[in-house]
Amino acid sequence: MNILEQLSNNNKENYKSYLDIMSDSINKSSKGLIPLYAKKCKKILDVGCGSGILIQTISNLNPSAYIHGIDLNSNALDICNKKFSSNININFTKAKIEDLFLYDEGFDCIIFSSVLHEISSYSDDPNLPKYTDKPIISAINAAYNLLNKRGKLIIRDGIKSYDDDKVKFKFVDEKMGNY
Repeated sequence: MNILEQLSNNNKENYKSYLDIMSDSINKSSKGLIPLYAKKCKKILDVGCGSGILIQTISNLNPSAYIHGIDLNSNALDICNKKFSSNININFTKAKIEDLFLYDEGFDCIIFSSVLHEISSYSDDPNLPKYTDKPIISAINAAYNLLNKRGKLIIRDGIKSYDDDKVKFKFVDEKMGNY
């Protein structure tokens, strides 16, 4: 059991509230743009899928897409498996992205939404400091190895700033440029 599972098992009600807040953020933040970027993808991987809100929204926009969610938290995966039990195009695995192997031609789209900071801070490696970029670099390298030749890597992350005047958003899209 990893540290995230230990924390969520200690207080399942707080963890459910946390997932509800994260799910609700799709309507109140840049998270809501991710399904628009992923809606034409045929094979999608959601890393750190949590409650499955992105998977649900993408599936509504593109019902024929195959979507695979991974998370390290069994409680989150239990919620997702119940929510999507009737959809054969949606699957879940308890895994790190580094544990996955390329199959077929790879994923058209891999999503990291609000998870890279978690990857950094929940490292189980006792030889690494609590917050380090090594797990992030490993995860992104693994993602590139799982993408097909024309695949998209979508990253949305950050942490809440105490000084809202310094909060900046940056989107990069090769067709639309930076904005």
